Amino acid sequence: MVKPVTQREVVQYLTDRYTVSERRACRTARFCRSSLRHRSTRDPLLALRQRMREVAHARIRYGYRRLLVVLHREGWDIGKHRFYRVYCEEGLALRRKRPWRHATAVHREQRRPPSTRNDIWSMDFVADELTDGRRFRALTVIDLFTRECLLAAVGIFGVVTRSLAQRSRELAIRMALGADPGGLRSLVMKRTLTTGAIGVGAGLIAASWGGRFVQNYLFGVPSFDPLSYGMVTLAVLLVCSAAGYLPIRKLLLLQPASLLKAE
Repeated sequence: MVKPVTQREVVQYLTDRYTVSERRACRTARFCRSSLRHRSTRDPLLALRQRMREVAHARIRYGYRRLLVVLHREGWDIGKHRFYRVYCEEGLALRRKRPWRHATAVHREQRRPPSTRNDIWSMDFVADELTDGRRFRALTVIDLFTRECLLAAVGIFGVVTRSLAQRSRELAIRMALGADPGGLRSLVMKRTLTTGAIGVGAGLIAASWGGRFVQNYLFGVPSFDPLSYGMVTLAVLLVCSAAGYLPIRKLLLLQPASLLKAE
């Protein structure tokens, strides 16, 4: 069944191409003249269409159900059937099946890749749990062009510094018993770098293994980038070194008695 919009286009084509009257074109196309002259008084929903396109282009993998939930949270009062009709009219429907040979389907439009430093930044919250059961959260801010992780380094520094502060009593006792300051510094640095190396190794294994599962969610960024892995490894080890060296250097300048009194 042909929709009235298409039938109007057919009638317009017949009148323009063959210079026939409107009555004869409608009779040929089997289209009622009253329907041809009808003008819809329905609300065009321009604001809703604009907002729908903005949300769909920001969340390119959302279907109409998830987009409807987002708009309901923003205060839009619209039913799912009407929303789906406008959704299809705007051409925002996602492809349900992958093309031949399981090639990645293109959903609406691809986000442009970053071209220069400070061009596109990404941010997200990450959460984890310490060995004693305490949970912590960190906000990671990353430059997608250089893959610079700013606040994650601050979080690593804080965790390592706090763990050393909790061992200040042990270090004070060692100093009181006559331990060599250079030996204590080497011991702390060795443990800190060992912990950081274990964490980096586990992270690299998890990243390389899980990269294939998030390949479809990456836009302009490869799932495996040796340069990025090397830079992150170097950055984490440098942060661990600084987090281990600065506190132990400060502790060695203090007297063991003052540290034990503080405890």
